Amino acid sequence: KAMSSFGIHEAQMMFGVDVANSVISLAKTPEPGKVSLFEVRTAIAAAANGKIATDVGAMGGGVWMHEDEIILVGKGFAHKYGQDKKLTQIARPTFGGRRLDYSNQIDWYTEEMMQELLRRAESLEWRHEVVGELLSLFGMWDNWEVKSSNEIAAGLVLATFVQTCWEFRPHVCITGPSNSGKTMLIDKCMSGIFNGLCASMQKGTEAGLRQKVKSDAVAVVIDEFEADRHRKDILELLRTSTRGGKTPRGTATGKGQDYGLKHLCWVSAIEVGLTQEADQNRFIRLVLCGLDADRDPAKRMQLPSRMSMADLGHRASACAIYTIREAKGLVEKI
Repeated sequence: KAMSSFGIHEAQMMFGVDVANSVISLAKTPEPGKVSLFEVRTAIAAAANGKIATDVGAMGGGVWMHEDEIILVGKGFAHKYGQDKKLTQIARPTFGGRRLDYSNQIDWYTEEMMQELLRRAESLEWRHEVVGELLSLFGMWDNWEVKSSNEIAAGLVLATFVQTCWEFRPHVCITGPSNSGKTMLIDKCMSGIFNGLCASMQKGTEAGLRQKVKSDAVAVVIDEFEADRHRKDILELLRTSTRGGKTPRGTATGKGQDYGLKHLCWVSAIEVGLTQEADQNRFIRLVLCGLDADRDPAKRMQLPSRMSMADLGHRASACAIYTIREAKGLVEKI
């Protein structure tokens, strides 16, 4: 975006120190077999001729779908998971006409790890074991108003990993009185499962949410979503996410830009204030009942370690990626 400021350090960050130093010469007379920074800038400018890099349609960290191809974007790299069930690295900075955005450096998978997990996901028995662990985890909350809520929560976790792939996506609100375990579920459990692929916030603003998410397919988790002057604006933004719509937003340059979410968001509050009928249709509401004072969730429940929940999240993401094509077909049929 600013070629005049592209120097050796930017080249080292983009291509690695060894590569940059072996190709680029900083001497007045370039060394044999090397090129000057001016030549590098000229080559990049020539390759970019007529192409404008924008954030519109960019694919940041997370899971995306282009036609029937599944795209995984990680920390400085991206892979395609094709119909052949193989993970193939994407060498170009674009895919399907969309820019791959590595700016946030979302560290949520490695090629070796995901390749192995997707191989294991071919086993139906293995996938059942992963789902069973999710059911057991959410079953630790024994104060669900509806007893099957742990099954719904487990399914929604799987759906969230591939949230941008859906044509329609609901949001999830966890409600209940104080001391019912909402914060432990949202702040500790969800942020642990989604690990690096999570944008977690409390009492945020609509602008803060947009800036935090940017173009990443992260799990949006908002705790203490209580009534204040910002909640109305956040709800307006969440409404665009249901079917991937967009609303115009002003920018510092004075040019308007369309912005929208394609996220399945998780919020928790004592009351969420879904007064509009449209909002009630957009949210899946899971209710936790109140507990006696001597049944403090923080004392009565021993959650798995952060590392264990992150491992469960990695395996759950592989299950979701492996089955997303079949799941989309099933949703359309239903």
